[in-house]
Amino acid sequence: MSVLTGGAALLGYNENLKNKIFECFTMIHTTSPSYPILASLDYAREIFSIHGEQMLSVVEKNVENFKSSLNENYWTEETDDFTKIILNSKFDENEIYEKLISENIYPEGKIGNTILFIANFWNSDNLQRLAKYLNSLILPLKKEESYEFLKAKNKRTFSAQKDCPFELIDAKNCLGRKLAISIGRYPPGVLEIFQGEIIDKERQKFIIKNKQNLLGIINGKVGVVKDE
Repeated sequence: MSVLTGGAALLGYNENLKNKIFECFTMIHTTSPSYPILASLDYAREIFSIHGEQMLSVVEKNVENFKSSLNENYWTEETDDFTKIILNSKFDENEIYEKLISENIYPEGKIGNTILFIANFWNSDNLQRLAKYLNSLILPLKKEESYEFLKAKNKRTFSAQKDCPFELIDAKNCLGRKLAISIGRYPPGVLEIFQGEIIDKERQKFIIKNKQNLLGIINGKVGVVKDE
């Protein structure tokens, strides 16, 4: 949104978290706020309250067109946030990243074997330029094993659970266990293995490899449902 850097709003819909949110707020709030940042928050709120649905529909259409324009050397991960484009490729992501920078195309970041782009109303019309440039690249192919999990993880079998008893175990011991705490890389902050999923070999390999950059990992351990 069109907010000055440092500006953010917390929307709380869970009554059970009300007291905890207030407790955290009292620890970090300031009596000397930045009024330009506050003004930009209110400005963005007004824009999106009036035109938000229309603006986001434009972004979503541009993202869909971008994905459909990519050739067979690329694919994107499906997430619950269409504004986050997580790009995978058969090419080495470091080489792609350097090529993009040389063309003054700046991704949000490079995470593991993926490159992250965040689309918004003010930049999504450039996605076709990005797709055209990516499709023009001719680079050495990397080993298929490095993206095998990314393709396989869209085939999910799991049952959601709430407030289930869980225990924390080392990732090397989690094979075959049911995940109790959803896991995802940060950045970009998108969940990739969900509560209730059975951890197979590919998911275990993914957890071990990315353990240092995962949301949902507690003190280096994985939360799994307790065996009955």
